[in-house]
Amino acid sequence: AHVLFIENYFCRKFIEVYLNSISLEPYISGGAQPKLNQENLNKIQIPLPPLPIQTEIVRILDKFVEQQEQLERLIELRKKQYEYYREEMLKNVNGERGKLIDLLIQPITDGPHVTPKFVDEGVPFISATAIYDGKIHLKDAQGFVTKDFDKECSKKYKPKKFDVYMVKSGSTTGKVALVDFDDDFNVWSPLAAMRTQNEIQAKYLYHLLQTSNIQNQVLLGMSQGSQPNLSMRTLEQFNVIIPNNEEQERIVNVLDKIESNVFIMKSALEASKKRYEYYRDKMMRF
Repeated sequence: AHVLFIENYFCRKFIEVYLNSISLEPYISGGAQPKLNQENLNKIQIPLPPLPIQTEIVRILDKFVEQQEQLERLIELRKKQYEYYREEMLKNVNGERGKLIDLLIQPITDGPHVTPKFVDEGVPFISATAIYDGKIHLKDAQGFVTKDFDKECSKKYKPKKFDVYMVKSGSTTGKVALVDFDDDFNVWSPLAAMRTQNEIQAKYLYHLLQTSNIQNQVLLGMSQGSQPNLSMRTLEQFNVIIPNNEEQERIVNVLDKIESNVFIMKSALEASKKRYEYYRDKMMRF
């Protein structure tokens, strides 16, 4: 690491912001081990307007950063609130004791166990990397497959809205997501696909799978090798409590409302970051 000593906060912050706003690629040398050496670092040209202008630019951008930090704190509080109510409501729910398979209308399945040939355009093909924040992120698909390959995969399983997924192999085993869109896509074998009778049951299952009770069963049920793996048949036999439809709907309504607040604030945070980058780049190019 190179260390730059700059005594004035606003000047230091200005230079930090400028360096983060430009591409350093022209100054990086080396092949397998890229490096920014001191000689190249010293060649970087930095515009230095008068200190009052630097100060005003930093003051404006610091406001964006402060807003982002406030949103991040609120998001963490909302997440804890969601986790608290999820645990309390599902731990104390009244219902019949059963197995996870009893919540489903068909056995748990997965995608193909072969490596597809990816193409430039086609049907998004997702794996465990696209599962986070309780959602399917098609932008993080492994790649695209042809419609013919998608059709062949679909003979075994074709994703549809309100399916629920759990990662069943790899370092993120146990992660859960609900399909909340109608876009066309397909899945790889590390994902266990679950289908229920209707939307409420799917959302109940989604919240249930994230509880400590189920996640502890994941830890106990998966094989402990270099590559953790959870059998679909083991997952089907997890112990669950199944309340009646009215109680499932009540739980879903409460938890969905809290979780939606988290998603709204995350969207606001992303918008704030984009505004910061927009104004940063505008002011750094004046």
